[in-house]
Amino acid sequence: MTISRETGVAVMLTDLQDIHEKVLGALFVLVFAYRRFSTPRTNRSSTTALRYYTAAAFYGVFALALYSALIGFPDLLQHVLQAGSDALVPDWAKHLSSPLMVALILTVLLPNAPILSGVDESIRQLFLSMASIPLEVQLLGARLQRARLSVRSAFQSEIATRLILDGFDRGDVVFDAGHGASGRNPQQAWTKIAVLMTRLDAWKRERRYIGFVASFADELTALENSYRQLAVKAKKCFSLKRSLDDAGVPAEGTGAADFQKDLLAQSDELLARITHYISRGILQCNPTDSGRNRELQRLGFQGRFPRTRLTLNQLVWLFVGILVVVLTGFLVLGEGVRLEKALLHSATIAAIYVAAVICAVYPKRRWKLARFDGGGLRPVTYYLVVGLMAAVASRLISLPFTFSLMPAVAWQKFLQNYPWCLMSFMTAATVALLMDNRPAGAVTRFGLRFIEGVAQGGVTLVTGLVVYGWLLATGPVPSFTLDMMLMMSTIIGCAIGFLVPTWYREAPYRNERRPGERRWRALAYRPDPRSADSRLPLRPAALIGAAGE
Repeated sequence: MTISRETGVAVMLTDLQDIHEKVLGALFVLVFAYRRFSTPRTNRSSTTALRYYTAAAFYGVFALALYSALIGFPDLLQHVLQAGSDALVPDWAKHLSSPLMVALILTVLLPNAPILSGVDESIRQLFLSMASIPLEVQLLGARLQRARLSVRSAFQSEIATRLILDGFDRGDVVFDAGHGASGRNPQQAWTKIAVLMTRLDAWKRERRYIGFVASFADELTALENSYRQLAVKAKKCFSLKRSLDDAGVPAEGTGAADFQKDLLAQSDELLARITHYISRGILQCNPTDSGRNRELQRLGFQGRFPRTRLTLNQLVWLFVGILVVVLTGFLVLGEGVRLEKALLHSATIAAIYVAAVICAVYPKRRWKLARFDGGGLRPVTYYLVVGLMAAVASRLISLPFTFSLMPAVAWQKFLQNYPWCLMSFMTAATVALLMDNRPAGAVTRFGLRFIEGVAQGGVTLVTGLVVYGWLLATGPVPSFTLDMMLMMSTIIGCAIGFLVPTWYREAPYRNERRPGERRWRALAYRPDPRSADSRLPLRPAALIGAAGE
C-alpha cells in the first residue's frame, strides 16, 4: 500500500504535535510540583541545599511518573475523572488532548481530585521528611543557642560602644565565657543577643544574604522590635541590680531576683528566635558543609558542627565521574551512537547510580532498623529496604529520560526495561552493607577501601551479567554489547565501593582533627567506638544539654 506524500506529512505533523503537547504538559507538571514542594516558603531555608534539591528532584520525578501513567493508561485517567467531582474538568477543557488534560488535572485542578491530591500530599510529606524539613534547622538552631560565642577584641569594643550609646552601663557588657546559652547572668545573655543582632544587621549589606533578608524581612523586623522592647526591660533590670549592689542589699528574696529570672526567660526566648533565623540564613545561603562551618566560625560560634554523610561536592564528583565513564564507553565502544543521545543516556545512568547511593546513605543515621554497633547481626532488613527504594527510584528517573529519547514508544520501553531495577537494588544494598565495615586488626584504612572497591565491583559485574541475560529473555535488545556493559558496570562499582563507604565513615571527623592526633594514619586509624549510624538526630529539647560541649 502506497502512502501519499501529503498523508506522510500529515502523520508527521500529528506526531510532532503530540510530542510537543507531552513536553509542554510535563513542564507545567514540573513547575507546579516544585511550587508545591516549596510551600511554605521557609522549606528551602529549613534544610541543606543537597537534601532539599535531592528531595525536590525525586518529588518532581514522581510527578512526571504520575503524569506518564495517566497518559499511558486511559482507563486509569477515566477512573480518576469519575472519582472526582462532577465539575473536575470544566467544559472548555474537555476538548483538550490527553497530555494537556492530564497536565491540567495535576496542576490547577489537583485540589479538586481527592484521590490524586491525597496521594500527592502523602508523597510530598514523605520527601519533606527525607529532606529533614524542618528537623535540620531545629537541630542547628538548638546547637547555636548553646554554643559559645567568641567575639574579637575590635568587635567587642564596637558592641560595648553601641550598648553604652543605647543607655547601658559599661559593666552591663559581659561577653560569653563559654557557659551556655544564657551564661550565669542576664548581662552575658543580653550581650550575646546584642552581638547576634549586630551580625544580622550586617547581613542587610552582605551580598550573600541580601536575598534571604529581603525574602524574610518581616521576620527580621519582628526580631528587631522584640530586641528594642526587651532592651528597655534589660536597662531597668541592670540599673536595679547596680542600685542594690551599691546599697549592699542582696537581690535574693526581693522582687529584683524575680525580675532577673523573668528577663533571663525572655532573653532565652529571643535568643532561640535569633538563632533559628540565623540557622535558616546559613542553610539557605551556604550550600556546602564546609561553607556553613566557615560562616558559623566567622560569626563567632564555637563548637563542632556535624557534617552530612555525603557532601554536595562529593555527589557531584560521583555523578560527573560516572557520566564520563559511561559516555566514554558509548563513544569508544558504541557503534553509530549520536553524541546527544549518548550524553542523555549517560546522564540517566549516572543519575540512577547516584540515586542508589543517596538511598543507601541518607536514611542510615535516622532509621532505627539501620543501627549496627559492630557486633551481632547486621541490619539486613535495612539493606533490603534501601535496595527496594533504589529500584523504585531508578524506574522513576528513567521514565522522563525515556520520554525525551523515544517519546513514541517511551511507555513500552519503560515496561520492558524493568530488569534494570536489579542493578540499582544491588548497588544500594551493597553500599549499605559496606558502610557498616570498620578497619580492624591488620586491615588498614586503604586495605579496607581496596577490599570494598573490589567487592562492589564484583557485585555489579555479576549483576550486570544477570541483567543482560534477563533483558534478552524478556524481549528488548540492550542498547550496548555485553562486553561494554560489564566493563562500565565493573568500573563504576569499583569506584563507588572505594569511595562512598569511606566518605560515609569519615564524614563526622573532617575538620575535627586535633594536633598530635594519629587516628588518620593507616595503621593507627580507629573509628569512633559508637557506631556512626547510631548517631540519630536528637530532639532539640534533648540537645540543649549536650550541644554546648
